[in-house]
Amino acid sequence: MTLGSEHQRTSSVARRELVSWALYDFANSGYTTVIMTTIYSAYFVGVIAVSTQDISPGMPTLLWSIAIGLANFVVMIAGPVVGVLADHQARKKVFLFISSVGCVISTALLAVVGPGEVLLSMLLLTLSAIMFSQGENLIAAFLPELVPKEKMGRLSGYGWCVGYLGGLLTLGCCLWI
Repeated sequence: MTLGSEHQRTSSVARRELVSWALYDFANSGYTTVIMTTIYSAYFVGVIAVSTQDISPGMPTLLWSIAIGLANFVVMIAGPVVGVLADHQARKKVFLFISSVGCVISTALLAVVGPGEVLLSMLLLTLSAIMFSQGENLIAAFLPELVPKEKMGRLSGYGWCVGYLGGLLTLGCCLWI
């Protein structure tokens, strides 16, 4: 592909595609803000894992870290494979949809986990984190198709900014409810 054809390809991208790309981060950032950083992590450590009999101090945090570490390990191994499959089959949107739905379902199921249900919580947390991370990898793969290399930082920055807004709004809604 020549430089001219690349410019022609990226200049023909509709503005709504750029906005949609950034809005994915808006919607997705609520997960990291509410589940990973604030509410669910505190609920897991302070309620779910503490309710288990004979648990030693620090064990709830260790269990949380194990679930997240396992998810990251799986993504480290599976991420490149998923990326190759999505690219080779030209089905990035399908893979992105599957990872998004998987994250939504496994995250929603975290709501039914109660005190003492450590293994179920860890399983759902690990699955949701894997699906979330796969979605992040896949959405990033669209960036070179949307803008030329010299504009990637700008679009990525917009996504990051909109993502923070989405995360804060999600957290605000959760705290309000």
